[in-house]
Amino acid sequence: MKRRKKEKPVLLTITGSSGVGKSAIIKKFLAKNPKAGLIKSYTTRDPRDSDLPGEYESDLSAEDIAGRKEDFFKLFFAHGNFYGTLKKDVVEAMAYSDPRILIIVPEAVRVIREYFFKWPILQTLIASFYVLSPGED
Repeated sequence: MKRRKKEKPVLLTITGSSGVGKSAIIKKFLAKNPKAGLIKSYTTRDPRDSDLPGEYESDLSAEDIAGRKEDFFKLFFAHGNFYGTLKKDVVEAMAYSDPRILIIVPEAVRVIREYFFKWPILQTLIASFYVLSPGED
C-alpha cells in the first residue's frame, strides 16, 4: 500500500499582539516565497504606513461592511473599527498550491477552522502561528 504524501499547508494564519513583528516575518516569508500571497482583510479604519501591500482594504464605511455581513466569516469590532475577512477570499485561497497568508485575531482562527471542520482534508491545509512578544511565554 502506498503511503499518501502529506499535503503542504496553503492557508497560513498569523496572529499576535500589535507591534510584535508579524509584518516583518511576513515580509521575509514573501521575499523567500515569491509565489505566496496575502489574503486581504477589510476594515473601517484608515490605512496605516505599517500595512503590508494588499493586507487591508481600508476606508470602508460601517454601512458598507454591515451590508455585506453574511459575506464575512465574522466581523470584529476593536478600537472603534470593524475588521473582517471574506469567506470567498479564504475559500479561493484553499485552491492555490502556494501559501496564502491571513493576518487575523485569535478568535478568527477558531471561526475559520470551524468553517472547514466538515472537510477534514482542508483542515490539514491550514497552519496557524501565534507570534509572541519578546519575553512572552
